[in-house]
Amino acid sequence: MDFLDFADCALATSQSVDTPNLITSDWYKSLDQTGMWTQLFIYFCNYMNLYTLYAFPSENHALAAHHREKGEHYGKSEGPDFALVSSSNTGWKMEYPNHLIKLDWDAKPNVEESLKSVVLSAAVGYEDADFIRFVESIRAHYQGEVVLLVRDNASASLFNMLEKHNIQVVKTDEAGGERTSPAWYRINTLRWQFYQENCIKGKHDVCMAVDFRDSLFQDDPFRGMTLPPDGGGIDSSVLHVYEHNLPMNEWHISEAKHCRGRFQVLYNTQIINAGGFIASPSALPILAK
Repeated sequence: MDFLDFADCALATSQSVDTPNLITSDWYKSLDQTGMWTQLFIYFCNYMNLYTLYAFPSENHALAAHHREKGEHYGKSEGPDFALVSSSNTGWKMEYPNHLIKLDWDAKPNVEESLKSVVLSAAVGYEDADFIRFVESIRAHYQGEVVLLVRDNASASLFNMLEKHNIQVVKTDEAGGERTSPAWYRINTLRWQFYQENCIKGKHDVCMAVDFRDSLFQDDPFRGMTLPPDGGGIDSSVLHVYEHNLPMNEWHISEAKHCRGRFQVLYNTQIINAGGFIASPSALPILAK
């Protein structure tokens, strides 16, 4: 989702952009909201789990400078607060540490452990347009691991598109077929093997398996989830199943119209909630039985 699209939608629908524990939320309520884009951006970054990358060149130089021009916040122009780093600053270069420290709003380290997740789908027997729709919708909201089961004779351009969007591929010579045909049963058996082999205990905390053609993502599918207990048995397995049903369909349509993206195919559609499930790696062998 693009920030400018979100800002237009939020202002047009008077969406609340309160961000917990930040005084900027109070400022936004008391000012002309069309003139304070910063609170919209704060909310957007918090919602999308985005961070700002800071670098600190030596000798009081910076990658960007605040020019402090006369206007809303300065009675007179005071010039840039720092000189910009340039090629003459030979003592500094951009180097990334092995582990980037994430800071919370109070500038203290954010020690929350991230969820190790993967989205899986059997994408055999579908057109390139189905792949494009799936990839564009998931990558608009989720940048984590995605693995697809794909026919090995798919076009080179399709494989290039998947690689460009960092989508992993497991190839198969199975072609799929009409429902209830022998080929259809083979691919449905194969996809459970695919789920188990690519939802890996120790590498993933939770895995989402979804129908391919029916799935359109309107948010990070793992938003709000916390790490499951590490027990390994059935009592500690995580499993949540998504069903095709009218109440969820209506809820998804209302969410789609409320600043969650602009995929027009979602509107006036009979069913948009795909069948699928989220499970921990220890739950998958039990489901496969």
